[in-house]
Amino acid sequence: MQREERQTLWIPLVTSFIVATSALIGAGVTESQTVLLDGLFSVAYVIAGAFTLYVARLLRRPSDARFPYGYGAFEPLVNLVKSLLLTGISVSAFWEAVSALTRGGREIEFGGAVAFSAFSFGVSTVAALLIWWRSRTVNSPLIRGDAIGSALDALSTLTVLIAFVLGGWLHAQGQEALARYVDPVLTVGLVLVTLPVPYRLGREALSQLLAQSPPAEQRARVEQAIQEGFRDAPVQTLEIKTIKVGRQWDVRIQATLEAQASTLTVSEADGFRRAVQERLATLDEEVQVAVVLRPSGAPHFG
Repeated sequence: MQREERQTLWIPLVTSFIVATSALIGAGVTESQTVLLDGLFSVAYVIAGAFTLYVARLLRRPSDARFPYGYGAFEPLVNLVKSLLLTGISVSAFWEAVSALTRGGREIEFGGAVAFSAFSFGVSTVAALLIWWRSRTVNSPLIRGDAIGSALDALSTLTVLIAFVLGGWLHAQGQEALARYVDPVLTVGLVLVTLPVPYRLGREALSQLLAQSPPAEQRARVEQAIQEGFRDAPVQTLEIKTIKVGRQWDVRIQATLEAQASTLTVSEADGFRRAVQERLATLDEEVQVAVVLRPSGAPHFG
């Protein structure tokens, strides 16, 4: 899986570099803020992509004295960096577009803008399809983060292409005044539509870094497997604490035994632990689990 993951992570890095280079050149030719925004997004993807590849190598390392719990926390950190980069670029572009609207719009060269948008849409769509296809078979939060970004990029470039074709038509019909508003209106619309995506990506990453419990729908499968593992155990209450950092779950289970189970042997207790681990092993997840069995009336551990 590590080889497939590394190969997939190269896709957005290479395609973003191609689009960023062409967009920054195209922005100078067309004087389009939307083309520049697309280029800046791609620059952000290149920076984040390089960081992602570095983190993918870190994740192959075993835990050590400096990181005794491994390097898993770097996965949500990558997605948080992506979120902050995209949000910063979006807010800056939004402000510039609103300023252009108050000045009567912006004159751009629609022929070059359409050509760039068509090229960018083609590259982005190929990248999005490849990453989406890989994300179905490789369990990697890094790839899922890239899949979200690439799909967003392909959708935005399609919208830009359609809008520039419309703007070129308006210009050809002698509606120059209306055509001047196409670029800033398009930029504002793109920011408003796409901004929730980096927000959700960053919120999930931050919750993992802060060791918050995952949403209920994500916990359900793990908790069900644990409850099935304890099905035959003489358990009075079962307390399950879960966090998820990157692709790895960290589960702490505290089971209070029934009063008549005070004679439970170590071998029997270990059998319940193995039953839980066997159930968790059937999930397509990386789970580390710790089980504490406490007699009824014994002190509760936090």
